[in-house]
Amino acid sequence: MGLDPDPWREMVGQAIALYAKATDPAERVTLAASLLVGDGDGLSALIMALCHHPEGGPLLAAAHAVARTDEQRRILSGYLVRRRRGVTGIDDPGFYLNRDTPAFHTAFLEGDLLAMVFREYPGRYAVLAMQLGEGVEDLVVRPVADEAALAEVLQARTPSARTPMSVDDCRAHVGAAIASLRDRRASTPWRALGHLVEERLFPTDEEAPGFVVGEADARLFLDRLAQIVVDGDFNLLTEVVFPGSAAEVLMDLVGSEGLTVPLGIHAGVARLEIVFETGSHNEATAVIIGRSATDEPLTCTRFHLCSAQDMWWLYELEARGVGSEDRMLGSVWRSLCGPNHLPLQIFDELPEYEQELVVGLLDDGYRLDEIAAVLQMGRTLDLDGESGSVAAACHLAWARLCGEPAFAANLIERYDADESEVTRLLEKLPRPPEPLQFQAR
Repeated sequence: MGLDPDPWREMVGQAIALYAKATDPAERVTLAASLLVGDGDGLSALIMALCHHPEGGPLLAAAHAVARTDEQRRILSGYLVRRRRGVTGIDDPGFYLNRDTPAFHTAFLEGDLLAMVFREYPGRYAVLAMQLGEGVEDLVVRPVADEAALAEVLQARTPSARTPMSVDDCRAHVGAAIASLRDRRASTPWRALGHLVEERLFPTDEEAPGFVVGEADARLFLDRLAQIVVDGDFNLLTEVVFPGSAAEVLMDLVGSEGLTVPLGIHAGVARLEIVFETGSHNEATAVIIGRSATDEPLTCTRFHLCSAQDMWWLYELEARGVGSEDRMLGSVWRSLCGPNHLPLQIFDELPEYEQELVVGLLDDGYRLDEIAAVLQMGRTLDLDGESGSVAAACHLAWARLCGEPAFAANLIERYDADESEVTRLLEKLPRPPEPLQFQAR
């Protein structure tokens, strides 16, 4: 009919040929997984062409065997069922991976190489070998047919410098490596196969976002926060938010969304990764990266934590941008800043100077998380004076604290403040500002 040939069918034909020639199960796993990179919950044109190719059964079965356990795998299951109707025999991917109940067998660390062995089915194993660095730099998933083959695989490298690892050790090493990426993009091998590691080390409910963390304290803190978010029981936020803190002020202003919106929970984030930066025994900073199902960094939130009663608490949070250009996800920006920000729930209940201060900060483009921090600072300093003068002093003090340009004359005029009183209030502030002290309640 004069139509151009289908380029996807030609590419699928090449992939099928490569798959048929591969004799190593690890190569087949990698090839099948690489076809799914970047597809997220849906299927690309290439995979759709594979689903309809008459010779694509084995490769389609392999793609289904390694696909993410979400909408992507469900769609592939439907195509496999339709292919098998009325057909004798079942397409065999040539390897066996247990996506539901794999059992941890053993693991060891050899330099930067972490190798984990899982028992997939009776007599069948899988070796997951990964090179750790800033993220997982390389990852190979090798299905093994029997115990003799497993022994051969494990002896392929010199075992003299191996350190045995427990599953908790593996979780800590992998979590720390991935978290060290911060807002950079993960490696191609990890984007293709990393979910096979995650579902074994960081199991989560099928409907819930995954949460990957590094250090044990960070994991425990974020798991508590994650469970609250997943269950939707935001009354439990009082168990992780420090009383009287800027985080609590933010929740008073806009509700629980003040904590969930910056994380991107409802904006495509499928997994949270945390870098826990301990500053002292009672203060720390955690950087939380929200990633999509295909490992794309979407959000970056800085948590300021304090330690009291033998646990960590959220004291203050900052919504930040991703990458060198510090770009913030649009939905997060609109919720925290500008005319369409989250509605204030207790504005009329705020003291008069705080009402004036909130309006002034919004006019200057401050985000809700920043406004909460300013209000908390004002409450801590407990300044006395006319409402306009106190509002102007707090606004000017915060701007100077953050190194932002602010002109006292303009703020004094905006808040209808008394210049001498503003000067008196500013003289009461520490120079430079001293860090706030945390005490157990």
